[in-house]
Amino acid sequence: MKCAIARWEDYRLMAVLPGVNIHDKELSFDSSEFPCCGGRSFRWDDSEQVIYKCKLSKRKTALKKLWQHYNRLWEGYHPPLEGDLAQKRYFVTWLGKMRAGQLSPGFVIRKRGETTSPSLLWTLAFIATWRFGFSCHLFCQARSQASQLLPPEGNAPQLYFMENVRELWKPEHAEQVNVVANWCEQSRVPLWMEIYEGAEVKQDSFDATKAFAQRIASMKSKPAMSWLGKDCLSRLKELFPR
Repeated sequence: MKCAIARWEDYRLMAVLPGVNIHDKELSFDSSEFPCCGGRSFRWDDSEQVIYKCKLSKRKTALKKLWQHYNRLWEGYHPPLEGDLAQKRYFVTWLGKMRAGQLSPGFVIRKRGETTSPSLLWTLAFIATWRFGFSCHLFCQARSQASQLLPPEGNAPQLYFMENVRELWKPEHAEQVNVVANWCEQSRVPLWMEIYEGAEVKQDSFDATKAFAQRIASMKSKPAMSWLGKDCLSRLKELFPR
C-alpha cells in the first residue's frame, strides 16, 4: 500500500494541512487519512514479515513546533490556511521544483499599509513543513525577539521566511535584513521576505509644522529597499533575481 504522504506533493492537492484537524488552537491527526499506517508512522507487512516506517512522525513533530511558534507570535489571529487557489498552487509548484533539486531563488512580497497581520509566508511554511518535509525558520520583524533572527548554529533550515519587514529607515531594522541576506547567501538557503512599503503622503498644507511633518513622512514613504546599503542590495538581487 502506497504511503499517504507520497501524494501530498501533487500540485492539484489544495489542502494546506491534509489529515490535520484544528480545534481551539490544538492540532489533531485524522487516522482515516492514513490508511497505510493509521497515522502511527509504521505498519506491519504480514506477507513479508517486516515493519515499514515513514517520515510521518518526524513531520508531526515539525508541524507542532511550527504551530506553537505561530501561536506565540500571532495569538488571537486566525492562521492563513485558506488563501487563494492560484497562490497555493504556485507555492506547491515552487516547492516541487526545490524537491527536484532545483535551487529555487527566493521571493519578495511587497505590501503597503499599516495593518500588521500574519502573512502568506505562514501558508507556505505550513505547506513546506507538513506536505514536503522541509525545515523552515520564520522570523517576524514586528514580533520576534532579535535573538531569534538566525537559526541555531549547526541547525540550518532549508527555507528562511522573514515577515512584516518595515521601517527600514531605522538602522536596526535595515541591519537585520542585511544579516539575514548575508546568512542566506552564504548558506545557500532560499529567502522569502514580506516588505511593507511606507504609506503615500499628500502634500496639502502650507503650515510650517505640518509641512515639516509631511517632509519626514515623505522620506519614510520612499521605497523600502532604498534604505538598504549597496552590499545588502547586491545580495538581495542574487536572492530575488526577478
